[in-house]
Amino acid sequence: MQCTVRVRRDTGLGRFLIDLPRDCRIIVRLPFLIGCLSLKEEIHMRMLLRVSIPVQAGNAAAKAGTLGSRIEGILADLKPEAAYFLADDSGNRSGSIVFDMKDTSQIPAIAEPRFLAFNAKVSLRPAPEDLGKAGPSIGEAVKKYGK
Repeated sequence: MQCTVRVRRDTGLGRFLIDLPRDCRIIVRLPFLIGCLSLKEEIHMRMLLRVSIPVQAGNAAAKAGTLGSRIEGILADLKPEAAYFLADDSGNRSGSIVFDMKDTSQIPAIAEPRFLAFNAKVSLRPAPEDLGKAGPSIGEAVKKYGK
């Protein structure tokens, strides 16, 4: 029996909607999953993590010889796209780290090591790559609320 299957993708949520007749089955072969879209596509949100380490905690770790190794270990777990280190406006050691987050349930695993190792302040925010995709929604907001 041959069935017609229609696959639609909701790009906003990354979920797949499949229209399938009741008496049909789907067999998905491994090359399809590897080379094309799988039925359970992973969504990644590009994020910017900003970390600020208080001077006292940073100095204590530096004096103990653990500052660099702790930062390296914590970064290795995160697998960032990019990491930049600088002094923030308050004179604290800080970092701006760009990475992909798969799910919001990862937030504690991202923040807690920094809290525990350095008593750090942490901020986390989305960092979209393609602001052009937001254009239509900005236009709609202007039409609806810009009067």
